Amino acid sequence: MPTPPFLSGSPGHLDAPRVTLPATVVVSRRRWVGLPATDLAQTLDSGAYAQQVRADQARAGRREVTAVPTFLVDRRYVTPGAHSPESILATLNRAWSTHLAGRGHESEPQ
Repeated sequence: MPTPPFLSGSPGHLDAPRVTLPATVVVSRRRWVGLPATDLAQTLDSGAYAQQVRADQARAGRREVTAVPTFLVDRRYVTPGAHSPESILATLNRAWSTHLAGRGHESEPQ
């Protein structure tokens, strides 16, 4: 079975139909992030976080998240796709300036 692009590390977009991976595929990739296989398999089988995951997916859809990665800053600045550190910093500074303007301050972030 070919590895889905988002598991192989290549960039992808979320405009394709949602793909559900078998638990065995997810568990086989768990060592990349240092998770114990038995704990992960039990958690996946239990569905303990299914409701939270579905809620996260719904929020992402409402925010029109269309790329991986997508950066969301201060719940209103959406930056889809891969960006340079300078571009991300510019988004953070814009969000900080907006935040301070709403509070009547004019200082730089710490």
